[in-house]
Amino acid sequence: MTWKGWKMAVYKHSYSAYTGKVTPAWTRIVVLSRYAFDEAWSSKISIGLLVFCLLPCIASLVGIYLANNPLARALVGARGDQMIAVDAELF
Repeated sequence: MTWKGWKMAVYKHSYSAYTGKVTPAWTRIVVLSRYAFDEAWSSKISIGLLVFCLLPCIASLVGIYLANNPLARALVGARGDQMIAVDAELF
């Protein structure tokens, strides 16, 4: 094969179109984000920082649950109306 004076050899003539299952078009968009999240969460320090940042939220959720559930307050042994005041000051 000659192209502008260069000779190019073609060794493999066995190319054929892909005949396997094709994924839907909407899933092809999320491939980049899937690999980005895999890379971001592969580090143990990233997971540790996420857990550390979520600790205040988890503690608040547990506190609100204990303050509003009479059975949970009885199991914990809390006395009185509420353990913590769930009002605007809490948020």
